[in-house]
Amino acid sequence: MNWAYHPKDDYFIDLRGVRFSFYAYRKRKDKYGFVREFKEYQANKYDNDFKIDHRAFTKNGNPRKISINSAWEYFKAKERKLLSNHQTGSIYGQRKIDVESVFGGLKACLGFKKFSVRGLEKVKREAGIALMAMNIRKLVAKGTNYNCFINKKKRLVKIKERFSLISSILKDLWHSPLNSYLT
Repeated sequence: MNWAYHPKDDYFIDLRGVRFSFYAYRKRKDKYGFVREFKEYQANKYDNDFKIDHRAFTKNGNPRKISINSAWEYFKAKERKLLSNHQTGSIYGQRKIDVESVFGGLKACLGFKKFSVRGLEKVKREAGIALMAMNIRKLVAKGTNYNCFINKKKRLVKIKERFSLISSILKDLWHSPLNSYLT
């Protein structure tokens, strides 16, 4: 959090200069039944001149509030410290290059967000099919200057242009020895 915190009096000051004083302890239960503890801070209604501070209210006229999960803040600080270390930071930086681009492409371009099967072998098969589809997409992209974020009509035209290439690749894959692995 980029707000100034004053631990002696236990209050925050936001970027616009509004003071948020401690208000109450709260507990929230998530959909899995896990209980999280928060400290709730509420914006002070009056400024230093004892005039009503309109920045302390929402559009509906309610006082602004924030909730701070101290356990979450502790772990964020711990990870921030680890990432600021040169050795662990370089390891994390390599992760962005190696792994996340592949999963980002699967999610953004193919809409693959979760597995539809259970069990390690079935998941391996589904992941293999998804990665094959990603590679086929890359093959098509080489020939058409294809981008998954362009206009839908242009994308459909380019896909139709290369449909014969994809269908021939799929026929070859279907009749290959790899097909016995998928079934």
